[in-house]
Amino acid sequence: MATAATRTLRAIDRVLSAPRMLEGEGFEVRRAVPAAGLPAVGPFIFLDHFGPVTYGSGEAKGAPNHPHRGFETLTWLLEGSGIHRDSLGNVSTIGANEGQ
Repeated sequence: MATAATRTLRAIDRVLSAPRMLEGEGFEVRRAVPAAGLPAVGPFIFLDHFGPVTYGSGEAKGAPNHPHRGFETLTWLLEGSGIHRDSLGNVSTIGANEGQ
């Protein structure tokens, strides 16, 4: 494990703009990875930023059934809350500074 004495500071290689696009049933994301000249970053296949957005009751847009074979999904909320439902019927709610 790296300690403060053994850590090496690294320079920022580049700063990219994450283009806006629609996903699923029409919710907006900013997708940083993959991008032109940056197909992947380590273990990340996609790196998306959602929101901030506020939905009223029944207004939230989701993503139709889609496979997650061979990889795991991590959702980390910076603020607010979100509900995740999967194809097995599992439902979870996460809040600010929580992951799912």
